[in-house]
Amino acid sequence: MKKFMKISVISMLLSAGQVQAAAEEMFNANLQCKLRQTSTGDVYAPPCQFNARVKDADANHDYASHSMIRAALFKTQLDYDFVCDSIRPLSVGYILKAGEHAQSNGRIAGSKQSGNNHLELTHELATANLTIDGLHGAAGFQAIKPGCRLVVTQLVSYPEPSYFNLLANNLASYNAQLQNLVRLTSTSTDYLQLITSIDNAVAVLEMLQFDNEDELLLAMLVASIDQLKQTKQTLSNQCGGGSQSSYCSAEIGRLRDSLAASIVSNESNIRHLIAYLENQIAWLNNHTIGRDLLVLRQAYSRLKTLL
Repeated sequence: MKKFMKISVISMLLSAGQVQAAAEEMFNANLQCKLRQTSTGDVYAPPCQFNARVKDADANHDYASHSMIRAALFKTQLDYDFVCDSIRPLSVGYILKAGEHAQSNGRIAGSKQSGNNHLELTHELATANLTIDGLHGAAGFQAIKPGCRLVVTQLVSYPEPSYFNLLANNLASYNAQLQNLVRLTSTSTDYLQLITSIDNAVAVLEMLQFDNEDELLLAMLVASIDQLKQTKQTLSNQCGGGSQSSYCSAEIGRLRDSLAASIVSNESNIRHLIAYLENQIAWLNNHTIGRDLLVLRQAYSRLKTLL
């Protein structure tokens, strides 16, 4: 079952030299709260004017029409800086949402020290957005030092790296098993050897079934497993003892043709994924997503080796 939501809050330093999307200020006490002059200096206090704010995630949907991509998992990353020094804790409510199935909500608390913080949401292909929907701690007795502001430094959606890396590895394993059997059926009529190879391939493909979340690849795995089991049964029952009958040769030919067609279909899917990831990686070079970009590059490189 797909996990539609994964939320974490961690501190994160921005890598030097990478281009950042324009930061957007979501709250500024200097502009939205009432100025009060005290013996120790200016402070800001309630009432504070605060309206809900909505920001759409930056996303690149080029090459996303293929069924494998439309069924994949994606990640939305929020980077923000909420520096705020106040007598009582000040926080804002947030909702991070993508489509109908993935949503997280809570409060973002101000910190005395400026720093980039991180929230993330895992979801299906959908437009993600952030809503800042309330200011908490700005009623009653409150004094906020100047410079209290919430800034969203980045809100970006991109392919979920672990998902796409696993998909690339599964496609590679699937292709390798099919190609090995094609070579065998093209050069050998040793039925016992072929049956053993079929057993080994079925075992690998059945393992891939349980380590796969892509519905198209799952359908291809099921079809290949059924074909291999059917061929094994025919060879075991009709072609034992070194038989060289035309019936047995025809059965091997049918298996070879089926495998070749599956490889062609699989390689078509791989080409679509390569084009998609290549486009995404180039686009993500202008964002800061840390190790996620490395994992996506690994998936891309893995797929490139298959063609």
